[in-house]
Amino acid sequence: MLGFLLFGGNDAQKSTHTTLSDEYILNLTYDYSKQYLDLRIRTDNILLNAQDFGSYEAWDDEMITVIRLWKQMAEHADFLEQKADAYSKTTASLNADSFFKTPVAHAYTKSVITNIYDHAPAGQGIKKLASYLGVDARRAYKILQSDQEQLKADAYIKGGKTLRNLENSQ
Repeated sequence: MLGFLLFGGNDAQKSTHTTLSDEYILNLTYDYSKQYLDLRIRTDNILLNAQDFGSYEAWDDEMITVIRLWKQMAEHADFLEQKADAYSKTTASLNADSFFKTPVAHAYTKSVITNIYDHAPAGQGIKKLASYLGVDARRAYKILQSDQEQLKADAYIKGGKTLRNLENSQ
């Protein structure tokens, strides 16, 4: 009877709830987790405190009940897996921007940023770069400055290597 009280209420929940939602999946997970913990404690009690049951028949009845409840728990886990899988497929088909709140990061090389600036109409380089990168003009200018400094440093390094090779060859 205790097993019915623990697990009996979810069949109605399964059949009446037709739409999948975060709340529904989370509630199922929460309910099944509580049931699992209760069942785990009951199993430990049967195995560790067999002498407290008074008779073998009482212990055996409880063991049969627990085994039946574990089978029921496996069915609940399968049901939850199916619902969670179905829910993940419905949400995965949504627009990624509306589902994932994390902005997408794009990596642009120094040459791409410089090319965008260089190929923009006269006086609109920063505006075009800001529009392309999705940032404000101040941030675009800082990005451009950083990339130009990196290009200048790379040129000095390349020039230094060329000079060193020239010195070593003589």
